Amino acid sequence: MDVTSDEDVKAVYEQIQKDLTQNGEQLWAVVNNAGIITLGPLDWGTVDTYKRIFEVNTFGMVRVSRTFLPLIRQSKGRIVNLVSMAGRFTVENLSIYSMSKHAAISFSDGLRRETRKWGIKVSTIEPMVYKTPMAGPDYFTREVEKQWNESSEDVRQLYGQAYYENYKTRKDTLKVTTAGDNIYEVIDKMVDAIRNPDPKIRYVAIPGKKFHKIAIFLAQLLPLEVSDQMFAHRTTGAPKPAVSGRRHGGDIIILGGSSGHTEEEIHYVPIPVPMKGYPMMNGFGRTFGGFGGTMAGGFGGGFGGGFGGGFGGGFGGGFSGSSDDDDE
Repeated sequence: MDVTSDEDVKAVYEQIQKDLTQNGEQLWAVVNNAGIITLGPLDWGTVDTYKRIFEVNTFGMVRVSRTFLPLIRQSKGRIVNLVSMAGRFTVENLSIYSMSKHAAISFSDGLRRETRKWGIKVSTIEPMVYKTPMAGPDYFTREVEKQWNESSEDVRQLYGQAYYENYKTRKDTLKVTTAGDNIYEVIDKMVDAIRNPDPKIRYVAIPGKKFHKIAIFLAQLLPLEVSDQMFAHRTTGAPKPAVSGRRHGGDIIILGGSSGHTEEEIHYVPIPVPMKGYPMMNGFGRTFGGFGGTMAGGFGGGFGGGFGGGFGGGFGGGFSGSSDDDDE
């Protein structure tokens, strides 16, 4: 079934409805498992890539859920949505995929709350990094090359060929070493969400050692300025883009919208850009100050270094070459 096609989804719905009626049965569960991934910086490729990813990962889920909802209402059954931990964390060079999964999680939350009155239970399955067909080198290389080749000439000059080649090589290495082998860790959670009389709202699947699971939990507590410094550039390594650097000042461009201006009324507002940001552990200390100076210092230093390298490199690198779900 092509989840991007209204006609396909409707045809499958009508066939299932016919079979259920003939056999006097009801549909108990719908599992939304379709998904695709792309990689690369946000300014690579074209906006059509954004649409392609969202059409499958987000709108495909919406389309199938809305279509089959009448049958699930009859049985007071289940809707199980395969999302991703990438919907909780936005990792460098995986942003488009993360955007689509953030939206899928939000849809699942809303659907769960709105369908409680009919006795329907909605669960999300949120894996981290597992070896699926989309973790293969051919799929990965094809997506990266597509993004790079569809980028404008200005963008390719900005990043440079060395950055692109290094990005491909590094990702191919990391994805093999960090993705989980036991996909049944995910499948078992899907089965539980369908069969358990009292299913969980969220099923999180994280391969590897217990440290990884603790790190993921703690990462959700970090202030953004800390996580930005920990994860930025962790997934690309050297070399950096061919053209880079900070600006000391510039203009703010205001176009229409809430500013009250139309698009024809473009206003350039000069403003200095501060050079000094928040030190990593200062932000960490402000957030975790209530836990005491020991945590902000000793734990902060060890966690910031070890976790930043391990989680940032492992999740950003490994997951960027993997996916939590397969195409239907």
